[in-house]
Amino acid sequence: MTFDKELELLVRLARKDPTRSRQTEVDLQTIDWEHFIQLALDHQLTPLIFAVLEENYLDLVPPELVSAFEFYVESVRDQNRRLLTALVEIGRAMERVGIEIMPFKGPLLGGLAYGDTTLRISRDLDILLPEERLKQAMDVLFSLGYRLPNGTTAIEYDAIRRYGGQYIIYGGDPELAVEPHWALTPSTVSYELNYGAIWDRSISKLTHGITVQSPSPEDYFLILCIHGAKEHWPSLKSVVDLAYYIDEHPDANWRLSTELAADQGCLRVVRTGLELIAHCGLIDLPEVLKHQIGVDRTAFWLAKKAMTRFSEETIVAPNIYALSYYQYRQRERIQDRLRYILRTLTTPLAKHYVWVRLPSSLIWLYPGVKVIHDYLALPLWLLHKRMRRIFRATLINSGNRIP
Repeated sequence: MTFDKELELLVRLARKDPTRSRQTEVDLQTIDWEHFIQLALDHQLTPLIFAVLEENYLDLVPPELVSAFEFYVESVRDQNRRLLTALVEIGRAMERVGIEIMPFKGPLLGGLAYGDTTLRISRDLDILLPEERLKQAMDVLFSLGYRLPNGTTAIEYDAIRRYGGQYIIYGGDPELAVEPHWALTPSTVSYELNYGAIWDRSISKLTHGITVQSPSPEDYFLILCIHGAKEHWPSLKSVVDLAYYIDEHPDANWRLSTELAADQGCLRVVRTGLELIAHCGLIDLPEVLKHQIGVDRTAFWLAKKAMTRFSEETIVAPNIYALSYYQYRQRERIQDRLRYILRTLTTPLAKHYVWVRLPSSLIWLYPGVKVIHDYLALPLWLLHKRMRRIFRATLINSGNRIP
């Protein structure tokens, strides 16, 4: 698949260890800089791209854009510093009560994948917690001043616990979000991962003065693939993260990674990520992983669809709670596909618990509430609104008064 010139240049500059080339020099002299910068922002690669331009092509970047790049990159560094400060505070508080934490993504991934925490944009902190200690861990976070989004009720809080896989909370800084996870995805997406084994294989690391658990390289690889797949590989950032992580861990047991993925029904997700890396030419993949490319026609199709979205003017993340053919096709096992359909269609979300208040003894009725609301009442209401608009337009066109 071919990209426009600016997107093609963005991909070329995002490749690991890019060297100065005549073609890139020509493109930098003729590109639409406004479009190029917007693409870098949309795909959340601005710090990485500026680092490459600064090292190899600074003489070809307009001076006013260099200043703009520097200002933006400094804001990213400041955000990452604040996130790391928050992580240290959370880590120390959890250590005091004996709760292990497993940060993933965020600024620490910048160090693990890029060798530099400032080269990766991080919007929030993702922290995996032992599910059996979740209530105590949330109490610790609340004691530190973190709060749920304004307006979140106790009913919604309890409902999210049943299906969401994570909460989102905010500290005193409204731009500092923390996402405590007990699962990597909502239950509706139906990834049946062995979290106990992930914790058992995790590695204890001392970072910034606190001890955290880090997923083993083999598990981290799968986590990054699942994260990209969960949102249908929404931007180049998720692909570049995966590629750079692979390249920074040449001693990882990639054969074990693919075996773990196959055992948990996630091999197609892995193959899709690898197809995207290969299509973009980001790194030279290890031989074991190269063998996973070109062996699954559906994975190739999924990667092609994702690359088509990369070229769209606006990047829109999908509604993870809506039934999606793309999500369906990512699962290679029939039982996972059927479970995905069933759970997506019948799992009540927080809004359903708010709209209809049932006593705790009748909580088992909420799947029926969701089905009746989403697939009967809501479509009828929307049809009524549409027919009313048509009726009003007809009256206006005919010159009659609207009742």
